[in-house]
Amino acid sequence: PHFFATWKVNDRYSIGLGTFSRFGLGSVFDEDWGGRYNSYEAIIESVSINPNVAVKVTDKFSAAFGVEAMYLDFSKKQKFSLAKFSPNPDGDLKLEADGWGYGFNMALHYQPCEYAKLGLSYRSPVTMKVTGDADFDTPSWIRNYPDVPGVAFTDTSASGTVTLPDSFAFGVAMYPTDKFSVEVGAVYTLWSKYDELKINYGDAVVLTETGLADQTTQAKNWEDVWRFNIGVEYAALDWLDLRAGYVFDQSPVQDDTIDYMVPANDRHLFNGGVGFHWDNWMVDVNYTYLMIMDRDIDGRDDGVRDGEIDNADAHMVGLSVGYKF
Repeated sequence: PHFFATWKVNDRYSIGLGTFSRFGLGSVFDEDWGGRYNSYEAIIESVSINPNVAVKVTDKFSAAFGVEAMYLDFSKKQKFSLAKFSPNPDGDLKLEADGWGYGFNMALHYQPCEYAKLGLSYRSPVTMKVTGDADFDTPSWIRNYPDVPGVAFTDTSASGTVTLPDSFAFGVAMYPTDKFSVEVGAVYTLWSKYDELKINYGDAVVLTETGLADQTTQAKNWEDVWRFNIGVEYAALDWLDLRAGYVFDQSPVQDDTIDYMVPANDRHLFNGGVGFHWDNWMVDVNYTYLMIMDRDIDGRDDGVRDGEIDNADAHMVGLSVGYKF
């Protein structure tokens, strides 16, 4: 979901407000599947509120600056094995946390001639501090088991800090004719800032491979990556625009830290859309076919098993409605 509004204050200044989601994912598996000790459900939802101000420096050059407030909601479900105590069923951990973070963005726009436009933007990293609850679901006998402290697996508070990355975006739009335009662009995201996911638990202790601890840390060590895009638009009629595009999106997840929260790889996205406009109204409809490249996964001792990503794809549709006052 998204909402944008702009207002031209005068010939030199404009202000705008954007509300959109920069980060989000969802991975859901059967809760008894083989990778359940790493994750069987992980959902991240975010929403950014981003007011901006733009200034027209010259007839060909303009600049903008904005601030961003981001809300993040995180939930994760995973099993933990009780085999060291009993062959009874697994325990279950449900973690939910949310919080706010803040950042800024800057942009430059230059039109060197009538047939081309250039844009450059930067979005800062956002440090998210989230707090919430960790709920443990275990067999009743575990609480009185002599090798497990009485506080073990007690529902408790949870907190964590994660830095979401900054990014640079660059684009060039060209207009060979009045009715036809071509745009190429690239986004460079510094995902290397996401080096670990650390969760602190309150008064409880949790089961690990080596015993009990009040903190869990998962190494991520993601890589900085590129996203490349090309798109074309043709004004077929006074009220109808036709669009097509392609995106290649690199995955930041390394082989030695891939997990089931983000079981992904490099992706191809094929896009098509139509735009309708009449009077002050605009309606845009689009379709994207997303194809994730195959990938082998080596097992580790944190619940990730030998496996592969195979034939992964998605169908996505979008709708935007606009009105000009």
